[in-house]
Amino acid sequence: MNKEKLFDTAREQIFNTPFFHEKFQLLDDIFKDDEKIVLRAIESIPSIPASCQRCYAYNFQYSSERLRDKLEIAEFAVQRNGEMLKHCSERLRNHKPLVLLAVKQWGRAFEFASDTLKSDYDVISTAIENDRKHQDADYCNCCDYCNCECDDCDRLDVLSLVPEHVLFETAFIMRFADKHLDYLKIPVGIKQLLKSLTSLAKQLANEKHNGR
Repeated sequence: MNKEKLFDTAREQIFNTPFFHEKFQLLDDIFKDDEKIVLRAIESIPSIPASCQRCYAYNFQYSSERLRDKLEIAEFAVQRNGEMLKHCSERLRNHKPLVLLAVKQWGRAFEFASDTLKSDYDVISTAIENDRKHQDADYCNCCDYCNCECDDCDRLDVLSLVPEHVLFETAFIMRFADKHLDYLKIPVGIKQLLKSLTSLAKQLANEKHNGR
């Protein structure tokens, strides 16, 4: 029996194991390096509550180093749970399309992006927007179904993870203020003042551009 047939037999036995997803981490390393087995371990199960669908994506962290550096596998994982970005290879955490997928699923996955992408305006904006959605919906990674817990409430806001030199860039302020200023935890009066100043700054920039 050749190697692939042996793997097919092993896969069938593994997939037929009750609660296979919950036992994935106990498998031998050779199976954690098999794409079909890893994808099945990450895949959600329709029969369980929606609130727990993302839990199985945590199996991604137990997959082999090779597969955690494989874009297709990483995409499959972060689309189900953005937090899995932290288990991707250093190379993939600097891959903008993948990081955008992660922060769209869970804004605070921004924490695990590369230093380069933490300075990227598109990534910052997408992360903040999706973090706001989750906050507005009282979103959290906890799951009542399997009693797992998360530490979302203790995590830092996305803005606190943006490099300081970026926060004070004029271009960043101009782009950020109008869309996301309400996200900042500062007094309403100051927010209104900042919005007014941003609007004035844009007018001055336009006039300068037009040579007035």
